[in-house]
Amino acid sequence: MIPTAWLENPNKAVDSTGMNNGFLGISNRSNAKPIIAALNGSSYGGGTETLVNCDLVVALRSATISLPEVRRGVAAVAGALPRLGRNLTIQRANQLALIGEPISASTAEQWGLINALADSVEEVDALALKFAAAIIEGCPESIFVSQRGVRKGYEETALSLKEATDELAATEMVQLQESDNYIEGLLAFKEKRNPKWTFKL
Repeated sequence: MIPTAWLENPNKAVDSTGMNNGFLGISNRSNAKPIIAALNGSSYGGGTETLVNCDLVVALRSATISLPEVRRGVAAVAGALPRLGRNLTIQRANQLALIGEPISASTAEQWGLINALADSVEEVDALALKFAAAIIEGCPESIFVSQRGVRKGYEETALSLKEATDELAATEMVQLQESDNYIEGLLAFKEKRNPKWTFKL
């Protein structure tokens, strides 16, 4: 079921400490708003944990990322390690997790951790805003369902791909089909015009 309250006020998904949904309120979240990281310098430890937990990432080409926890007698347990293990080959994930040395933003992009690179801080901001502008053109309920679908495949690994698809279709998709925006989107497509969503993310 689509939590309509989250669509109207996505911050309700996070408690006052931000820890109800994991590190900085994002590592275990399932709220409606996608989170875009705009990295304009070095990202170490908690910064990299944050970056790995975001939905999209843009970065300055000269930026670096690392998980130096092993050199400090601690471990990166705020969601980065299992996500790196699923996003990357085991060797690349271990390079970040076990060695603790930084990798360049270009390497991170090649590995699939960064969506786009920029040559200046201003361009980083512009890229992040460009992604955000593209996202909000979509139907808010559709964005939520799409985000849930991706996360089901990524995080709910006990489900087969068919089971994850069937579960999404039987729950969130049914709620989407009952929304005014669902009707508006199809009508706008038929009438060859831009849809007018009842609200935006």
